[in-house]
Amino acid sequence: RLSAQFDQIAEVLIEADFHARRDGAGQIGAAHVERALAAMERRANLVEEETQRLIDDGTIAIDTRSEMVGQVHGLAVADLG
Repeated sequence: RLSAQFDQIAEVLIEADFHARRDGAGQIGAAHVERALAAMERRANLVEEETQRLIDDGTIAIDTRSEMVGQVHGLAVADLG
C-alpha cells in the first residue's frame, strides 16, 4: 500500500530537496532524487562497510574453525535495509 510508504517517500523528498536547493534549482528533478537515493544507500551501508574493513585489516578476528569447551559462540546478523 502506498500509505504505508509515505514516511519513506517523505525522507527521499527531503533529501532530494536538499540537493535541489544546493544546486539552486527551483524544483526537484530526477537527478536530485537519484542523488538522494544514492546518498541514503551510502549512509545505510556505513556500518557494514566499516565492520568489513575491520575484519579485513585484522582488527576484528572471527574464528570459525576451532572448538573450546565451555565457550559459547554466537553469530549476529543485522539487516539494516
